[in-house]
Amino acid sequence: MSECYGVRLVRIDSKGDEKSPDFVIAEGPNAGMTVDFMFSVDTAYAGTHMNRNFLRSPGDRLAMFNRLNDHLAKADIVPLNFRNLTLENQEHLMEIINQLPPAVRTQLLIIR
Repeated sequence: MSECYGVRLVRIDSKGDEKSPDFVIAEGPNAGMTVDFMFSVDTAYAGTHMNRNFLRSPGDRLAMFNRLNDHLAKADIVPLNFRNLTLENQEHLMEIINQLPPAVRTQLLIIR
């Protein structure tokens, strides 16, 4: 996000608090806005594991909806890294996103 949008992100020291966002924008017109990434993985194995376990059962859809809302509640901007999701999982996630109110969807940034 730093390279694409020319903003400097500073990691927030959350001390293990899962209710804290990942980063804050350090300067520019959006300084002070918080950012919390989803679907960013460090290894190919982690990406494969994430895709394999993505929405495996009917209850997972509600869990993903709730997880997405948790991220939206703690940050101003929630980038979704679609590059790490299979096309099928991207489509499932878009169905969930489309259930959100339009005002909330403006917080999402889909990275392809």
